[in-house]
Amino acid sequence: MVQRLEAGMNAKRITLSSEDKIRYQKMLRDGRMNLTRQGVYDASMMNVLKRARCTVERTNFECSLSAE
Repeated sequence: MVQRLEAGMNAKRITLSSEDKIRYQKMLRDGRMNLTRQGVYDASMMNVLKRARCTVERTNFECSLSAE
């Protein structure tokens, strides 16, 4: 089933404007923070993942924030 779905996908790459990219990053961050507050995500693991994201892309807006 996965192979069938992948074969039907358009191979074009989606390019986002910098504004859209920041909007998506904020939306994903809000979701991660909400799930952490609800106890779905482990807070210490989320800290590790944030450090990993900021190592890969240091210009990410969340890298300068202390929360999460």
